Amino acid sequence: MTAFEAMVVSDAMTASAATEATAAGRTMAVEADAMAVIMDEAGAVMVGAGIGS
Repeated sequence: MTAFEAMVVSDAMTASAATEATAAGRTMAVEADAMAVIMDEAGAVMVGAGIGS
């Protein structure tokens, strides 16, 4: 493998890792949003039932 080929492979691996990290970050953000909604709903149910209000 020439130095140029090594550089191309390295760049491709870096890009792939960055893409995966971004996708994982988005997934975590979506999950956090969903959890916040669930917590809001649970809180509303508890308040409606007269618990913790």
